[in-house]
Amino acid sequence: MLDTTIRYPANKECKSNCHDLHNDDIYQYGCEFEFYIDTNRYVFKEAIEQIKNDISEFSNVDILLDITALPTDEDKNHCIQIKPDQSLKDNGIEISIPITSKNGVKHYITHILQLIEKYGINEFVGYDNVTYKSKILALLDENFKEISTLNKNSNGWIMLDKTPFYATSGGQSGDVGALEDNEHIAIIEDTQKFHGLNLSKVKVTNSTLNQGESVDAVVVNRYEIAKHHSATHLLQSALKMVLGDTVSQAGSLNDTSRLRFDFTYPKAMTTSQIDEVEDLVNSMIARGIAGNVEELPIDQAKNKGAIAMFGEKYGDMVRVVSFSDVSVEFCGGTHVKNTADIGSFYIVKESGVSAGVRRIEAVCGTAAIAYTKEIINSMNEIKAEIKNNDVIAGIKKLKDQIKDLKKEVETAQSQTSAPISEEIIGDTKVVVAVVENGDLKKIVDDMKNANEKLAILLLQAKDDKVLIVAGSKNTNVKAGEWILNIAPIVGGGGGGRPDFAQAGGKDVTKVEEAKIAALAYAKENL
Repeated sequence: MLDTTIRYPANKECKSNCHDLHNDDIYQYGCEFEFYIDTNRYVFKEAIEQIKNDISEFSNVDILLDITALPTDEDKNHCIQIKPDQSLKDNGIEISIPITSKNGVKHYITHILQLIEKYGINEFVGYDNVTYKSKILALLDENFKEISTLNKNSNGWIMLDKTPFYATSGGQSGDVGALEDNEHIAIIEDTQKFHGLNLSKVKVTNSTLNQGESVDAVVVNRYEIAKHHSATHLLQSALKMVLGDTVSQAGSLNDTSRLRFDFTYPKAMTTSQIDEVEDLVNSMIARGIAGNVEELPIDQAKNKGAIAMFGEKYGDMVRVVSFSDVSVEFCGGTHVKNTADIGSFYIVKESGVSAGVRRIEAVCGTAAIAYTKEIINSMNEIKAEIKNNDVIAGIKKLKDQIKDLKKEVETAQSQTSAPISEEIIGDTKVVVAVVENGDLKKIVDDMKNANEKLAILLLQAKDDKVLIVAGSKNTNVKAGEWILNIAPIVGGGGGGRPDFAQAGGKDVTKVEEAKIAALAYAKENL
């Protein structure tokens, strides 16, 4: 399954403005380009002038450059700022090669082309084999320079004459595995394609690897990747059934533990649509539909209804992967022989990628088993915590309990633990008290409403803080000044209006002292 690209119109006018800023770290170019959703890279179809000078003998090579930020639609016809991380693209296959100088690209291409001239293109035999007795045609160090031996505990790249390792392409992750026999143990960490060459990144863990030796090449991740890749095909068919034929692929990723599928659609999917798509895919899996792979002339493949990725270039002969008439697509990847091999399929997430592009993340195979086990374990933990096997009923009961407790708290806060003592000074009621429970502001408001002349100051110690609220109605005591005199005793401050004020403090040991001082203040000022 080939990655779909979004293509902006070619910017012919900007081409004449391409220039080198003469800075070793940043270049700025404007040329015709394509935006690859999966890789956040811009592909410049026409050779970038400065770099083209470095590789003039390879004028037909496409150059890819990583960028630091995605331009907006308004920016697409302007020059783009790029950091000098060059990559090469061949037949839709990408590989990033960070470089430290402009000539790094030339050196990399030179090494690869020397291999092609010396050995030709090696053969991929992984469609029918996950193990193969292969001969080491070439060994490369980490900088792609050919060497004759890779020593123990060293890293590099290996070129096999016939390789079962699939190279990253079309959204499918490259194979990993091992080189194992009586003499060798080496780990294959990744597989990539370089100008048609299938090379595997290798870490030698035992003995050495020598050019010309024969080794047993073993792929270890193929089956789970194949399950996810085939499930992606089924997913695209299901999306078309549910959302309509206007849905088209806009990027994909398939590895051992997940699949990611980007597709064109103007809005978020509803829960019922997601469920319907998931059910359709699982139905296709349960039917046990046999897979079929064939090489066909491109016109015959199109007449068969095979889905071709928009904008991709195909040769006269194409590889078509089909599962009956449920899914028929152009695809160079590896797949299961029967949909039943996929096991089960779960959509984990549906989200937006950009305007008009949605993304589905899903799992199948052993990853689906792990996913369901995680859900079951979490559900069992929830049941244990709420002490109810019926989770929904248990949660409802907890919500009712929380509601009742909130009411109890509100009731408790509106009441004091003991009657508040009152004192009449002249014709004014004076209340100065320490209140253990209740809403002080509400108590003050209620007492002001119930009395014609009132001076009231309440204190409350809660945890390691002190709250003070004061009120005055038709008296000479101003609440704000009263608070300013009392709050410092408990290590706080505050203020307010003449009729109402509040403050906080942090010394709960001085509450009684503050109470005595507050009463004295009231007597002095009435």
